[in-house]
Amino acid sequence: MPKLAAIVTNLKEAQTAKSQGADILEVRLDLFSSNQLKEAPQLFQKIKKQIKLPIILTIRKKNEGGSFSGNELIRNNLFERFIPLSDYVDFELSSVKTLKNSFNIAYKFNKKVILSYHNFKKTPKNSQLLKLLKDSLHYDPFLTKLAVFASNDADFLRLLNFCKMHSKSSNTAIIPMGHLSRFGRAICPILGSYLAYGYINTPVVANQLSLKQLKSVLG
Repeated sequence: MPKLAAIVTNLKEAQTAKSQGADILEVRLDLFSSNQLKEAPQLFQKIKKQIKLPIILTIRKKNEGGSFSGNELIRNNLFERFIPLSDYVDFELSSVKTLKNSFNIAYKFNKKVILSYHNFKKTPKNSQLLKLLKDSLHYDPFLTKLAVFASNDADFLRLLNFCKMHSKSSNTAIIPMGHLSRFGRAICPILGSYLAYGYINTPVVANQLSLKQLKSVLG
């Protein structure tokens, strides 16, 4: 059964997400202001005690769609502070080596590691998608997440087929982007994608479905 995830930045959003059917909450620290970061440990603790849903810790760098613009030393330090408070930790596949300390700490604390890849320009060839999946599995993550842009019908159908073929053999989340992604975000979980993201009040990205819509489709 696919898990429904929502990005939250405060306790009220976390409460709303749970009421709308979220199974997992993603806390994107790269979206936090410096003042919000100071209060973030309390947010994690309140989510644990009051909301009682697992937390994905993410600090997404700019070239993979995030807002973090600091160096990797700063990002490592942030990860190390918040990994003990999290249940899942999302690292970019391209950052495994530069975030080696955080990566090892996540495993030391028995966290569920997510390795992710984002391509906002195209859907890589099947051979490249397969290589990304194999490269990720080399590190034995709990989940591999591939979010790619489908610019035409052929790419979209190819991505759905890739999802169907490979989601059964490993924990994989396939997240389409582009003008067809609205349909893909509902179809991929049906085909075996482990994770589906829905918005609470306003879409985080274009063509995203709401949590309520995903819940009605996926049950």
